[in-house]
Amino acid sequence: MHVIENDWCFLKKKAIIAVNKIEFLGILIDETGIELQDHIVEKIHNFPDVLKDKKHLQSFLGVVNFAGIFIKDLAKYRKDFRPLLKETEISKWKWEEIHTQRVRELKQVCSNLPKLVIP
Repeated sequence: MHVIENDWCFLKKKAIIAVNKIEFLGILIDETGIELQDHIVEKIHNFPDVLKDKKHLQSFLGVVNFAGIFIKDLAKYRKDFRPLLKETEISKWKWEEIHTQRVRELKQVCSNLPKLVIP
């Protein structure tokens, strides 16, 4: 299909036209707003409350960051993880109760994410 005025070309199998909602990169967009798709929230909830190492924490925070636009004050939850992300040979991995608490809080927040309104 060609749009002659602008010389654009669309593939029929990739063009989605005249729909009320669309799923795009883990986000659901419709006429009422933007929300995170359920499979992203499930992925967050599937992480254990106690993360085993730096890479595991980075994976968890990567998924949480993806949901970041929906999480008010995300930095407040992330701040306690900073020392673990700076882990070196000298400072070994030391998971504490505050970290478990923050993971649980993030999971709770992600259970009730707001729908963002399109301006």
